[in-house]
Amino acid sequence: QKAEEEAAAAEEQTKNCPTTTETKNTDDAIMNTMIRTSSTLTLAAADAIANAAISAVGKLAKPSPVAVTVLDNAGNIIVQKRMDGCPAGAYAKFSYAKARTCIHLTASSRTF
Repeated sequence: QKAEEEAAAAEEQTKNCPTTTETKNTDDAIMNTMIRTSSTLTLAAADAIANAAISAVGKLAKPSPVAVTVLDNAGNIIVQKRMDGCPAGAYAKFSYAKARTCIHLTASSRTF
């Protein structure tokens, strides 16, 4: 049974790979199946996300000032905002650490 599962897995992997008779640009087709592309947020989109997060905090019954950090897919800061009354220093670092953890875990910050 294990051999059957391995054969099925190998067949699934080769299903996406082109053969030399399928295209004249075999090398390009193979590279396209091997390389994944990713996109990043624009500054306007990151700013809108940060503003929405700050706005949501302001609507809570007991709002507490927070820091919000929006990162690109490599973990670089696009936008970082701190609400009025939010202590400087540690809050921005915690916000960054939480956002970076979300990237590594591919999870929403709402999960923790």
